[in-house]
Amino acid sequence: MNSFLSRSVIAGLLLTLTFSGFAQTKPKQRIALLPIEFKTSYAPKPAKQDEFRAYVQDALENEITKGAQAAGNEMVTATELKLALGENKFKLPGDSKKHIDAFQDLNENLKADIIVYFQLESVSQKSFSPGEVLNNPKLPQSETKVKARIWIYMAKDDLLEQDGDTARESVYGGQYLGTLDNRELTGSPDAKALEITNGIKRRAMYIAKAMMLALKFRDR
Repeated sequence: MNSFLSRSVIAGLLLTLTFSGFAQTKPKQRIALLPIEFKTSYAPKPAKQDEFRAYVQDALENEITKGAQAAGNEMVTATELKLALGENKFKLPGDSKKHIDAFQDLNENLKADIIVYFQLESVSQKSFSPGEVLNNPKLPQSETKVKARIWIYMAKDDLLEQDGDTARESVYGGQYLGTLDNRELTGSPDAKALEITNGIKRRAMYIAKAMMLALKFRDR
């Protein structure tokens, strides 16, 4: 198993352990993933920025949901989150001493046990050439690098398990990203459109996986 593949397997195991670590008592812990705050304008062409951000949000929620459910926990629903946030976007105050207050205020309506909040600062994605992969069997077909800040609020203890004070960098190795250029694709217009959409979603998924690798996992 090459290093990038083993890293993705380990990430899955750590994700399960992370959320099982949060499940110290019954009943189930309710975990809320807040909308990502994008500090980067990254979006692969021809994807629209808002559309791509939604794909990344969905992919990250899927990653966290898998870990939460494997540990016997449950996710706060999108409807509950929308009601708690209203028309406003969650935003942390500039004073870090007031961060816990911001989570407390939000949780008065949300009623979550754990709140997870990401700021995504930068993203880079590239595919390696066939020659590079052949010359190095341990090399993945593509590389996704992210820099993110992460806050994890624990309502029971009223503390920040992780406070986003340090931007965390991580790398996820995946399959070949493929082209998103309609001129380089073959087939019917519908087939090309589907391939481009799938390629955009693949990039979003790899960003989400890299963001999960940036989590600070606790020893329990």
